[in-house]
Amino acid sequence: NGATQNGWIRIRDGANYTLTGNPTVAQMNPGGVATNGHLSYSTYTLTTTSMWYCTFYNHFNSGMLNLKGGGSVDVSKSDYGTGVLWINSSVNGFNFNLDDNYYTVWFNNSAGATKFGSSAKDVQLNMHLWVRGGELDMSSAGLNAVRVGGNFTNDALFSASTCIITMNGSIPQFINGTSITTFNKLIIAN
Repeated sequence: NGATQNGWIRIRDGANYTLTGNPTVAQMNPGGVATNGHLSYSTYTLTTTSMWYCTFYNHFNSGMLNLKGGGSVDVSKSDYGTGVLWINSSVNGFNFNLDDNYYTVWFNNSAGATKFGSSAKDVQLNMHLWVRGGELDMSSAGLNAVRVGGNFTNDALFSASTCIITMNGSIPQFINGTSITTFNKLIIAN
């Protein structure tokens, strides 16, 4: 539902739940406990206010996860429908480790940098990547690619490091924003 709670949310043992409101929770699945549970977002937004460990399945549908707080995030076992993952951190050096494809990802860090990417594999964003605030640091991606199927918008600071950005959509794509963007390597494969 739309309640705010100071506790956490954990889905275990194959349980299936669907959001029916816009809840705020302190943490999701603290401790990284393995589980087969499923959480569907429908059209709602789930806001977390602290560190997020997530090993249960997330079905973003057309909803949003607004991830505040900080620490290190390990996202796995998810599908993103047409939903938005908003990394809305307040901790400098926040690490966002990837094990999935995404639809749209927004980044905003009020305290400094968010590290994004995976040195183990390429990451696919089926639509947009938006650097809304703070710094997006791609050094975690190593020499791997972040593939963007929609627009790349930089309204803050983008640090490419050695990462490869590949624009591989099947619709017209734009590289835009209010900030100057310098890529290490950019591949246009639309």
